[in-house]
Amino acid sequence: LARAAQDLSRRPGLTVRTIREPATSLAIIARQSLGDDLLVIHDRQERNLRSLLWGQPVSPLTRLCNCPILLTRNAGRSRLDSVLVTVDFGAQPYQLAALACTLEKDAQIELFHAVSTVGEANLRQAEVPYHVLKTYRETCVEYAQKQLSMLQASLGANPARVRSVVEHGNPAGQVLARQKAIGADMLVVGTSRGRMVRDRLFGSTAHFVLRHATCDVLFVPHGYRSSTRALAMQRIDGERRTSAGVLGYTAGSAS
Repeated sequence: LARAAQDLSRRPGLTVRTIREPATSLAIIARQSLGDDLLVIHDRQERNLRSLLWGQPVSPLTRLCNCPILLTRNAGRSRLDSVLVTVDFGAQPYQLAALACTLEKDAQIELFHAVSTVGEANLRQAEVPYHVLKTYRETCVEYAQKQLSMLQASLGANPARVRSVVEHGNPAGQVLARQKAIGADMLVVGTSRGRMVRDRLFGSTAHFVLRHATCDVLFVPHGYRSSTRALAMQRIDGERRTSAGVLGYTAGSAS
């Protein structure tokens, strides 16, 4: 572990540290990761009652940690050639896409969204005419394509490097099918905290990917913001300006 950390530390701008405290619980791992930009964990399959009820260790860690978690499955690969980003329009997709663009400067980035069939199933149950169903599907796909195009443009990356694709079907299954189709080396998936029980009962894209994906997976918590020094200073300055504005307004109102 020390040798691996030393090798990684040779890369410009990357600080790596080793933890000697025994990781006797997931809470200790989460506490040690505070202030870090990334937690890397190997895909070690445990077979016990805890893993049966709550999933593999990385599953609860995605709820405990504030930083992204990289689940490594393909040891020995020197670089990333292709990264697939699963886009959920209701969960700050820019953070996921921007983070994916920084992983490897020459990697091909694909922004992927699967239009869910839930709404369509409800329309079928209501026995709406076929032309209404078709129009609804086309409208959903068109909306998704426009959103991905806007997201792609906001990244400011080389258009030849970033592309966007929309499919129709179950999101979890479509994500894995797309990953296999393009041979992506890594999947980038957003996760939400505090929904472990719900995800275990009803499933989620992140949970499905964790169980069935064969490539590396980067889990990024919704609302994540990097803790690096430059961004931290920007965040602190912004909070100070906001506080000053609120205090000024309060003082003016009091006078």
